[in-house]
Amino acid sequence: MKHIIPIVNELNKLSNEELLKNFELTFPKYGRFNYYPIFSKRSSFFKDILKQEVLKNENLEEKVFGNIRAAWLIVISILDYSSSDKFKKEIIQLIKKNWANSNYKDLENYTKNESRFAKYFN
Repeated sequence: MKHIIPIVNELNKLSNEELLKNFELTFPKYGRFNYYPIFSKRSSFFKDILKQEVLKNENLEEKVFGNIRAAWLIVISILDYSSSDKFKKEIIQLIKKNWANSNYKDLENYTKNESRFAKYFN
């Protein structure tokens, strides 16, 4: 399966504790967005951080490419890499409840062509 956001192999080799330590730096090595796919892949350990990051106002407001918001990339990473369907559904319910409806609908529309993602929005 082809992933939308690639994993940085050097980060993937780090332990959960090393990843967390690096992520908490002001300027994490390889940039913050490269941690989300790995956190998502290891969602059983990073579940709380992922939830916090998805709800952070700065991630909801920051546009990274055109109209694509930082928080969208986190959600896409979770849908792309987490092996837990339960967690994926939980994240979608969390954002549906806490994001502005327009932001939620925009993400839903953005991901609608990925059938493996779209099913979580129904």
